[in-house]
Amino acid sequence: MKTILAFLMAASAFATIPQGTYLLDRIECTTGETLKLGGAFMRYNVTLKVEKEKAEMTAIAKSAKWAPYLLNCTQVNSGDFNYVGPGQYQGGLEMTKVKCNLGVWEGILKKQHFGVESNGSIFDYEYNDGKLVLSVKDTFTNYKTCREAGGSPIYHYNKQ
Repeated sequence: MKTILAFLMAASAFATIPQGTYLLDRIECTTGETLKLGGAFMRYNVTLKVEKEKAEMTAIAKSAKWAPYLLNCTQVNSGDFNYVGPGQYQGGLEMTKVKCNLGVWEGILKKQHFGVESNGSIFDYEYNDGKLVLSVKDTFTNYKTCREAGGSPIYHYNKQ
């Protein structure tokens, strides 16, 4: 009886991420800096769709008010994952699609790897009251702002 009770308690400690769509609020570095997402020339919309042990991140970049050209890019990263412990899962977000109306930007996105994480990465996560926070200590995608400060990115999402 004690064994069954211990198993049930351990299983309930692995809180899963609620399925649904999340909108990126901000990216912070572990060192405290916040990355700027967009500005006068470009605006971004980043969503993360979570299904049972499957995730898909879609980033859309479009021209903003002061852009000298019309930009419309979509990048999709997707992958499977499994829960490995309290507040952790293992998986990846591999780049599966990049499409832009300007070829030069398509090439830039393919090289910059926005939000890409290698398969087998260990993600730390917290979910509380519709807010999802994700990070990968040994990240594949370490943005210049975080890397130069000696940190790594933390993604803050809000459930839609």
